[in-house]
Amino acid sequence: MMLKSNLCRQRGLSLVEVLVTMVIVAIGLLGIAGLQLSSLKLGLIAENRSTAVIVVSTLLDRMRSNISNVSSYAIAYGASAPTGTTQADVDVAQFKTQIGAFLPNGDARVTIAQGDVTSCVVPATAKCWDVRVELRWDESNARAGQAGAAQKFMDVSTRL
Repeated sequence: MMLKSNLCRQRGLSLVEVLVTMVIVAIGLLGIAGLQLSSLKLGLIAENRSTAVIVVSTLLDRMRSNISNVSSYAIAYGASAPTGTTQADVDVAQFKTQIGAFLPNGDARVTIAQGDVTSCVVPATAKCWDVRVELRWDESNARAGQAGAAQKFMDVSTRL
């Protein structure tokens, strides 16, 4: 009789151990799910930034190839894409289209100023241009719940 009593007590102890193990495993799986969610959000943020860099680099390369009309590339936030047929108008229109298509609520501003000729690394007869490209887009889908984090900005300045 005593042997049977000890055997029943040990079976009950095993059931408690299994329940504790299941709770620990469930907590671990919730942690892994949280890490996966963070990974997806940060991946989206990285994709937006990479896209912004690629689009800005493309515009700057197009400006370099059309340096004689570089002042025609200026555009303000909220401005519609130009509809002209010059190379600068086509380039800016494609730039604005790409910003709107690839970045959520994306918009851009391009400002251009003639650089100081004495600091330019070009022949004295040529002009150099200080170009600033500013981008903004909405990352509220990746940063939900963070006040003021929805607007993301990128600012690139260069001299052509």
